[in-house]
Amino acid sequence: MKRLERIKWIIPLALLVVIGIVSAVYINMATASDAGTEEEAEVEPCPQRPLYHVGGIVTDLKRTTEMDPTRYIRVDIKIECNDEETYSFIENNTSRVHNEIISVMRSFAAYELSGESGMERLRHSIMDRLDRLLGQGSITEIYYIEFVIQ
Repeated sequence: MKRLERIKWIIPLALLVVIGIVSAVYINMATASDAGTEEEAEVEPCPQRPLYHVGGIVTDLKRTTEMDPTRYIRVDIKIECNDEETYSFIENNTSRVHNEIISVMRSFAAYELSGESGMERLRHSIMDRLDRLLGQGSITEIYYIEFVIQ
């Protein structure tokens, strides 16, 4: 009887040991493959460009008819600058930059900004307007942190 009770404990204990060994081997293999990835990332670092956080901007959108309800847009964007000089200019002229962005946003109706294509349309319009203000190629990208139409 005592022998049967001992066997009942040995089987689950052996299973736990096997599971522990398999887990340790799997984790060790996963860590080894991640280490290779980190080495590659260190070899070729990604160039960092200055990002200016414009913050949240809210404005109304263009109405196509008098019967259309007033719709609003809120965007929170970051502007990727080509260099530190552009970043400094934006930082020192935030009112002008905000004014340009609001002007662009108000030129669209809500239906023109719906979906991914609408977001891209607005992104390119803002970049074009800022290129006129800052010089061609000063802005490399615009990133949306928030994009809401109400």
